[in-house]
Amino acid sequence: MIDNNQSTIELSIEDSIIEINNNNYEETKTHDLQMLSSQIFRNDPKDISLYDSEKEIPITIRSDWFSNFSTNVRYQISEVPIMPIFGYEKVDFSIGSSPVIMLAKKYQIKDELPENVQYKFSQDFRKLIWVTYRYGYKPLERIEGENIIAYSSDTGWGCTVRVGQMLLMRTLQLHFYTESYECYQLLQLIQENLLDAPYSIQQIAAVGTELGKKPGDWYSPSTMCHAIDKLLTLHPIPKLKSKIFMETIIYKDQLYSVAGDVDIDDFLSNCVLCKKSEGYYCEKCREKLNSIEWNKSMLVMIPLMLGLGSIHQEYYETLKFFLNIPQTVGIIGGKPKSALYIVGYQNDSLLFLDPHLAQQACTSDQDLLNKIETYHCSSYKLIPMSSAESSISLGYYFRNKESFLEFERIISENRDAIKGLIGVQEFTPQYCTEDFEVPDIKTSDSDEEYVVL
Repeated sequence: MIDNNQSTIELSIEDSIIEINNNNYEETKTHDLQMLSSQIFRNDPKDISLYDSEKEIPITIRSDWFSNFSTNVRYQISEVPIMPIFGYEKVDFSIGSSPVIMLAKKYQIKDELPENVQYKFSQDFRKLIWVTYRYGYKPLERIEGENIIAYSSDTGWGCTVRVGQMLLMRTLQLHFYTESYECYQLLQLIQENLLDAPYSIQQIAAVGTELGKKPGDWYSPSTMCHAIDKLLTLHPIPKLKSKIFMETIIYKDQLYSVAGDVDIDDFLSNCVLCKKSEGYYCEKCREKLNSIEWNKSMLVMIPLMLGLGSIHQEYYETLKFFLNIPQTVGIIGGKPKSALYIVGYQNDSLLFLDPHLAQQACTSDQDLLNKIETYHCSSYKLIPMSSAESSISLGYYFRNKESFLEFERIISENRDAIKGLIGVQEFTPQYCTEDFEVPDIKTSDSDEEYVVL
């Protein structure tokens, strides 16, 4: 809820509250580097070099005015239906057209007028939070040798970061039951100039250093998943946890341990009936696992490769299936080096939100209210699966244990459609655990022990 008489924003779910000081915006007018970066975008096409006397190191403030300009020109051109130079397509709502699927919801022209179906779709589409490039915030510093490069815009490198923010915002919309157009509270969490914003690009850049990324580096979908996971650990949301399954198999013991705040290793290590090294678990341990009650909702992220370079045609229907699962919160995907937030499909083309538009960062609480429209997109386009990048990350939100069990049932009943890309198992194999030791294998330099086939 929002209290106009207070300086905090409250997002409540049952009895839990997350608060943010919405008056604690960065004082951009008094920050020398910030003023310079704003001047660069408006007036000067050249980078500016400074010298930080405290750090005794030269600083180069990157001028991204041309990158912002060219990016926005490209975006506007992509909006023209008669100029599909980027390979994008229009969503078809004509009579006889195929249904449109968006986040597991079907929009089909069957018993309704096309304009009515399109209106319902466009209203739901605009409820999604659209996060794009921003400029005009306190520069992010990147140390290169004896120099500092300062970025006051993420244009050209932050698209995956923005897509990750969109996936997180969708998750929080569901978590806080705030799927309406009024998303002011959630947007506070990602504001570039709001110092307390826990999921801003500044916070992502901070955890990115632990992942080997610096400001200006492009993030892969899987790297962005790890950034989201770290952020939710550092800045927890009430009654929400996250988990990444890099092996593409959801291990229930790992998932339940996080959702139920239980250390499953404790009861497995104490069981005298199980022979874990042989992958055997007794019924008693299985009963203990399935009896764990969840007290947290879960955001599960699963990085996948659906081919080499582009998505292989044999996975088209599988990808559609993933987007039809009710618990989906979308996919981090896109084109090579150009991330898109994938939320649905029509025929063999993917529906997406495009972060490649440079907009000015908000500088105050009132400025955010004035720019609320810039966080909602009215343009819905498609990209052919044949043009999409094969590296993706699936996102699923499980409100409770029952939601996950429904997901597990869907997966188990549709193994042919999934083609073995993801699965669910009760226990983690020992070779996937951190304490697994690779046995010593005797080797020989002689070729005599080898059999030539």
